[in-house]
This record gives sequence, C-alpha cells and structure tokens, in this order.
Amino acid sequence: MELKDYLRIIRRRAWTVVLCMLLIVILHMLYIRSKPQYYRSSSQVLIKGMEDFYRIIQGEQQMPLWSELAYTTRLSLIKSEAVLRRAVALMPEDFPELFVKDSVTGELKLSGDEGLLGGAIAQLRNTLSIKKVEEEGEIIMLTMEGTNGKFTMRAVNAIAEAYTAFIAEDAVENLLKAKDYVVKRKDELDLKIMEKEKEYKKAIDVQKALQPVQDQAFYGDIIAGLQKSIAENMVRRDTLSPEIGLLEEKLAKCAIAINPEFVDNTEIDGLRSQRSEIQKQLLLFQSKYTPNHSMYIQKMAEINSVNEQISMLSKEINNRALKKSIDAVVADLEKKRIELKETISNIEVLKKQVDEHYEKVTAKIPKEEEPVRRISIENDPDLIKFYLDALKQQWMGLNDQFDLLEREWKTNSQMGARVKVISAAKEGFPIPKPGASSWPFAIIIGALVGIGIAYFLEYINTTVRTEYDVRRYVNVPMLGAIIKIKDESQRLLLNVAPKMPIYEVYNTIGALIESYAIEHKSKLMMVASSRAEEGKSTVTSNIAIALANGGQEVIIVDCDLRKAVMHRFFNVDNSVGLTSLILSQEEFAVADQPANVPLLTIKDIIKPTEVAGLKIIPAGPHPQNPVGILKSESYKRFLREVRDMADIVLIDVPPVNLAVDTIILSSLVDAIVLLIAAGQTNKDEVSYAKKLIESARGNIIGCILNKVSLDSKGYYYYYYYYYDTYKYYRET
Repeated sequence: MELKDYLRIIRRRAWTVVLCMLLIVILHMLYIRSKPQYYRSSSQVLIKGMEDFYRIIQGEQQMPLWSELAYTTRLSLIKSEAVLRRAVALMPEDFPELFVKDSVTGELKLSGDEGLLGGAIAQLRNTLSIKKVEEEGEIIMLTMEGTNGKFTMRAVNAIAEAYTAFIAEDAVENLLKAKDYVVKRKDELDLKIMEKEKEYKKAIDVQKALQPVQDQAFYGDIIAGLQKSIAENMVRRDTLSPEIGLLEEKLAKCAIAINPEFVDNTEIDGLRSQRSEIQKQLLLFQSKYTPNHSMYIQKMAEINSVNEQISMLSKEINNRALKKSIDAVVADLEKKRIELKETISNIEVLKKQVDEHYEKVTAKIPKEEEPVRRISIENDPDLIKFYLDALKQQWMGLNDQFDLLEREWKTNSQMGARVKVISAAKEGFPIPKPGASSWPFAIIIGALVGIGIAYFLEYINTTVRTEYDVRRYVNVPMLGAIIKIKDESQRLLLNVAPKMPIYEVYNTIGALIESYAIEHKSKLMMVASSRAEEGKSTVTSNIAIALANGGQEVIIVDCDLRKAVMHRFFNVDNSVGLTSLILSQEEFAVADQPANVPLLTIKDIIKPTEVAGLKIIPAGPHPQNPVGILKSESYKRFLREVRDMADIVLIDVPPVNLAVDTIILSSLVDAIVLLIAAGQTNKDEVSYAKKLIESARGNIIGCILNKVSLDSKGYYYYYYYYYDTYKYYRET
C-alpha cells in the first residue's frame, strides 16, 4: 500500500476517528471532574539573617554574647510542634473538637486531648510547604494546599502568626540572657577596677616615700617593660577565658538537628513529591472512609514509610553538615585554648624575668628596705595605670552594650525585625486539576487511537472494497467502478439520462469489452459473481444497453434457470424461453414435457426490447434439471447459433458459489467478467469463485467493482470526474 492508500483509509473511516477522539476527550473530562478541587493559600514572611546582634568590644576583638540558632534550624521551627500547637490554638473554627469552654472566663481553650491535637498538628505539618522566594534572600513562602480554600487561608495565617510570636518570645529570652551576661561581666570588672585603683594609689604613695638607689633606674626600666608585657598578657588572658566559655556553649548547641524538610537533595525532593501525592489521596479518602478503613490505613502506612525514608536520608545529610559545623567549632576552640595556654605561660616567663632583674637591683639595697623597694618595683604606678585603663575600656564597652539592650527591650525593635509577615494569606485560589490543561494531548491521543482502530477495522474487514483489494486478491484488470444507486428507479440505464455520470461509467466498460471482443474475435461473454445480491443481472443489462447504444447488435441470454429476472427488466414475456427451446428437442421430450410439444427455434423465443440493437432471450419456465439442460448438446448447438446472430452475446448466470451452472458455462463462453460488490463480498468468496472458474478453463478478462460507496470515491481518479459531473447535473 502507498501513503495515499493509508490516507484514504482514514478518510473513509473519518467518523471512527472522530468518535474515538470524542470518547477520549469525554473520558478525560470525566476523569478530571472526578478529581477533588484543591485550593492553595500562600503567605510571605521575612526572616532577618540570624547574625549575632550583641557583642562585647575589647580592643579590636569582638565576640558574640550568645550563639544564635542556624538559619535552617529557625526555618525548621515553623513545622515544630511548639509552633503548630500555637497555630492550632488560633483555629477553633476549624478544629472545634479540640476546644472546650472555660467555666470561669467563658473563653475557648484547648481540651488537652493529645491524640486529637497530634492529628491536627500532623495535618498542618503534612500539608504545609516552605520555600525560599530567592535562594540568597530572606523572604520565605508558606504555602498550604487542601480541598477547602478558607481552611488553607486560616491555617497559613495562623502558622505565620504563631511563628512570629514564637520568635518574638525567643528574642525576649535572648535579650534577657544578654542582659544577665553583661551585668555579670560589669560587676566582675567593677571589682577588678576597685582593686587596681587601690593598688595604684598605694603605689603612688610608696614611690614618693622612697629614694632611688644605684642602678635602680636602669633595672627599673627593664622591669617596667617586662611588667607592661605581663599586663598585656593578663588582658589577653581575661579576654580569652569568656571566648572559650562561649565556644564550649556553642559546641553543645551544635547538636541541634536540621529539620528534614529543609535538606536540599534531589532524592529527598522526589520522596517529598511522592508523599504529597499520597497525602492528596488521603484527603480524598477522608471524605469517603473512616480512619479504621483498610484503604485509609494503607495510605497512612505509605506516608509513614516515605517519612521514614526522608528521615533516614536527611539524617545522613544532616550528620555530615553537623560534623562540618562541629569540626569548625572544635578547631576554633582548640586554637583559643592553645592561645590561652601560651598567654599564661608567657606571663609566668615574664614574672620569672622580673624576679631575676629584681635580684640585681636589690643586691645594693639594705635588707631592711628590700620589701619596700620590691613593692615599688613590682607595683610600678605606670604599669598599674596601664592595666587599669584596659579594664575601664572593657567596662565602657559593656556599658554601651547594656544601653543597647535596654533600648531593644523598651522598643522591641529587634524582636519585630527578626520575623515579619509581609503579605497575609488570602482565601485559597483553585489549583488547576491535573490534566486540566492537557486537552490538546487528549485530542491527539484520541486521534491516534481512532486512527489505530480505523486501521484495525480495515485489517479485520475481509471484504473487497477498493481497487487495491482487487489487485491484491483477484489480480485481474479493473474494467470500472460503479457507484451504489440509492434510487431504485435509476438502476437501469433505460431510466437514466445519457449525460448522467453512471451512463458514462457503463459506456466506458462497454467500450473496453467491445475492444476486447474485436481484438480477440470474441462474442460470447458472461458476467459472473461469487454470491447473490451483487447486482450481476443489473450490470449485465446495463452493459448490453451501453453496447447497443454504441451501435452494436447485442443479445442477452438469461441462463439463470433457477431465478430468472431479465424478463422483468425489459418487460418481456417469460412463458416461452430458453428452457422451452431446449426442452422441445427430442432428447428431452420424454423426460421434461409431453411429446406433442412443437419444435421451437431461436427466432421463436428471442424478444426485442425498447433499446435499438438489443434483444433478449428469456429463461423461460423453470426446469426440473437445469444442469442437464446446460450440459445438453442442444444447448451447445444453441450457443453456436446465437453467436452468429449478434456482435456480442451477454449471458446472465447464477452466482458461482451457489450453483454449478456458471462453472459449466465457463468453458463454453469466450470471456468472463467478474463482478464484485464493494464492501459486501468477502475476499475468500471472490478468490474461491475465481479459482472455480479458472479450474473450469474459464477466461476471466477483467473485474467490475459494483456498489461503490461515495466514501470510496477517492480510490479511483476517474471517479472524481464522474462525481463532480453528477453534482453539476443535479444542481442544474
């Protein structure tokens, strides 16, 4: 088959394709309508970067007062039980079974049923999704999907409000911790400053009372330098000790786990999507089944299984992240400890050097003055002043921090800056149902299915319908195709105008038969069909009319001795016909009729018609033995005689597969035209009929396809012409 043949199949079965498309589209529509309508509500929340706000200034060194939670940890708090419990408490309208009225105040409060409360928290946690608006930004999107748009709006707003309150309380707690820390450090520094001021005053008084000794100034300068170094190391020691304490506290807080919902991983994202689909199915089951139903329990088990997989995978990823964080803190802590150890060691070395230089100075001082001199050297007012100034600088830094904390406490500015709801959620908008936008694909799939069914029907349809089928199953020349005549009054060309397209078709077929007859000197011709009701007698009559109108002398011989119809077409008497002629012969006189029947000749039975040049020999009365008549010598003699009486003799016979008559006549005629009713005759029937005729040494010269439907007009290029002509004459 060529491409055009495939296209013609689609054209002929266009309604099959259209119906399949409509069916697929309708099924697609019903499937979409069966899905529950989901709604989505979203709220944008600003979460400031969780840097350390409060620091102590010591020289150029800065250190945090306390360790802040990691950013991902703060995000994970949104789905924590503490926040969601607060959110449920703000939703009495949606969870009325969880609330009871206070007998004193009359206000609604949570009943304390942990089972129901846990279910509500799980529902919020499973349907809430959190996503950063920008990868590096500080704005997150809280989104919830559900079958109730108002519920999703109230739930998202309640969670945002609960989270804001939770972070505000956390900020207050941190402010209190910071204030306590600063006050404690200020008290410690106040005591040290008071002690050093006393030492400084005492050192000034001692220095005024003493007289310098030999080499004291020289060694005193050396000792003063060493004492200055000692003072610097002591300041550094006092700075390192709190830093080490804070690092140890931070190391303890590094064990806070990261919520699996905020672990970025492709495999985890796939599991989340799978869980989301199961949750949607679970929401649908909630309206159909009770929690004890097997389907509901199965879906809950699937959700738990997916959660376990997410938890295990995120735990592995979290452990790697925690290890990296802990390693960094441990490295920093170890570095600070080593530095503190070195500082303390330096202080000891410097003190030892001071003692050595003191021995050199005191060697020339009287022993009764040695303690006083040592006090003067070890407590140089300048050194004490240097250390005292460093302590006061620390105190000023703490005082500035304390003032900042006081302002934050009074204005709550820092609490409001950490979490802020930028846009509250509105009533959930409908989410397009899955497949709602896939109408083009449904149409395409429907068309493909329709085309497939069309080809399948074409494949299982074993009838001969096209010229291609004729070439494939019969393999004889195509003489013509005749359209199916719906108007019974126009079956015969006697009732059709000569310019009608059906007339032209028969003229073409007649011309081909006439050409063959002249070329091969053939006169006896027969139109045979494999089965009944294929229009064989009608086609034979019309071919004869076309030949006669073309100037040929034509005789129609009705050899269908079982069911003769030719006499009806031409309105002639059938009381005397072919059987009468044969039976009048001597060999049949005794068997079939009385002996006194007169002997008939062809001239006695041949009848003229209203068509010039066309005569007909009717079948006559039905005989008891049609096969015997057709095999008789009288019949053969009849064929020889009638052959010389016309240019072309057309013989009408019964169907090949129903009677043996056609097989008998196949070898007696010059040419046979095989007639096939398009769309009615099975290919096996045609093949079998052809095989029988050829076995009887019949000469099949061509095939005529009868009753061709208008849907098949594309199969024959010449039919376009006839069809267009037909329309033209019908319109005019």
